[in-house]
Amino acid sequence: MFHDDGWLFVYRCQKDFDSAAYTRNIYTRYGLDMEILDPDGIHDHDPGLKPIFRQRPLGQG
Repeated sequence: MFHDDGWLFVYRCQKDFDSAAYTRNIYTRYGLDMEILDPDGIHDHDPGLKPIFRQRPLGQG
């Protein structure tokens, strides 16, 4: 999902989140600020999303 202030990667399960670690490391290496949100943080950031997502990196750039 894209927003004016960055983009969102959402994961329904821990396995998928863990599988994306390599990509997150590349983004971090090239200076992308990223924040990992827990389910409460996801809801606070995007209350319209259904509560099916476990974790979500929030990239800002």
